[in-house]
Amino acid sequence: KKPKKLLMIGLDGLRPDALLYANTPNLNYLIQKGIYNFETIVECNPISGPSWASIFTGKSQSETDVYCNETVENDKYKCKKDIFTILNSNNITTTCFLSNWIGIKNISNNSKNKEYKDNENVLENDSKMIECCERYISSNNIDNEFTFLYLNGIDETGHNHGFTIQSE
Repeated sequence: KKPKKLLMIGLDGLRPDALLYANTPNLNYLIQKGIYNFETIVECNPISGPSWASIFTGKSQSETDVYCNETVENDKYKCKKDIFTILNSNNITTTCFLSNWIGIKNISNNSKNKEYKDNENVLENDSKMIECCERYISSNNIDNEFTFLYLNGIDETGHNHGFTIQSE
């Protein structure tokens, strides 16, 4: 019997239309072999904090009461009922590998297991989290598991150079 596992990869700052122009063989492979969604309903301009709060709770921005990144960047932020609490209560192991943004660490605070890397070099952090996640997935035999990998390099690059498909 193969263990049931789900890997969710969060690429913060990624514009799905940019994938049509970018050279992304690994993402192309995952898209061809996995399940993906390029369609979302957004209430306003996408901002990381409100967007991730909605993704993990399934609730609108007005229901999460998260309107800016500062809300989730506050260490006192606590999500009451999210995907992690629901899965945990159903005996599904939740594990997160998170790169470089304190907000996502706080948003996913209900995950049972969490590894967070934050230093000056966001691309180094992303690479480290990819390695840790890959090693974790290939070395464990846990049944009923949800793993979330969050990468921040695209978002950081967008803030520094623009979120357009013309930006190198």
